[in-house]
Amino acid sequence: MSPATPSARRPSTPGATSRTAPRLAPCRPRAVETFSGDVYAEESLEGLTIRAAAWADRDLHGLTLLDCILQGAQLDGTNLKGARIHDTEVAELSAPSLTAPESSWSTASVRDSRIGAAVLHGGVWRSVLVTGCKIDFLNLRDTTLQDVVFENCSFRDVDLVNARATRVAFRGCRAETLDVRSAQFDAVDLRGLEFTRVDGLDALRGTVVDEQQLMALARRLGIDVR
Repeated sequence: MSPATPSARRPSTPGATSRTAPRLAPCRPRAVETFSGDVYAEESLEGLTIRAAAWADRDLHGLTLLDCILQGAQLDGTNLKGARIHDTEVAELSAPSLTAPESSWSTASVRDSRIGAAVLHGGVWRSVLVTGCKIDFLNLRDTTLQDVVFENCSFRDVDLVNARATRVAFRGCRAETLDVRSAQFDAVDLRGLEFTRVDGLDALRGTVVDEQQLMALARRLGIDVR
């Protein structure tokens, strides 16, 4: 496995400008050593490749991963509250329930992962790429997101209630429900997100939508566009 290449991180949303497109820093973990030991809450791991970690049902609150590659981890029921995931690539993660509220993600990537409920509320995300993932319920309410891209992902529900998002883009994604009540958006590009239902239309100020999405939103408001 290799870290995401710089070309995969360059924003390419049609019509996006350098001011409004997400500014993703390359995620190139310096994982120089393979790790196979035990891990504990509030521990800090740096520069490690961690494969097939069996961390299900563990209390790992406050765990820090810096310059790591985490591949094929089993995280169902793992308590990762307040975790710090920096300069780290997470790949092929499996978790019917991922519990990491108030966590911090910076210059990180998450790819090819399958998650049931991703409980990530109250956190901070900066320069994060999420690609090729299937997530039933993505809970990012009360989260600050800056320079974040969701690419080729499928969701059932996306919860951005009371989130604060700047330069966030969806590309080739779909969701059944998008909940943006009380959210604050600046340069959020929704054109690459197919959604069936949206809650909180008044919070869509600061987003970019395409013509088809605009028509769907108008119909939801009872507006007849001719």
